[in-house]
Amino acid sequence: MTIDARLRRNRKIVRTLRVFLNDVEVTNRCFYADGRRGVVRLYKLNAEGRKYTVPIIDAPHWAVPRRVATEELRGKVRWGRKVAA
Repeated sequence: MTIDARLRRNRKIVRTLRVFLNDVEVTNRCFYADGRRGVVRLYKLNAEGRKYTVPIIDAPHWAVPRRVATEELRGKVRWGRKVAA
């Protein structure tokens, strides 16, 4: 099963889901998870723990020349429901 936070049909599911990669929770950084292939796409974090942007080299001059940095990791992917406290 694939979970993509950008798709409209998955938005309700994503709000109540936790994602684990190799038994480490990556829920706050994750925007795509594929348990069958073992792929997780995450936003990169800087030393302060915040998302950071990188310049787009070939962007036209009228476009916003920066985007959020991402990374793709592979391993054992699993997810489960958040437990209400």
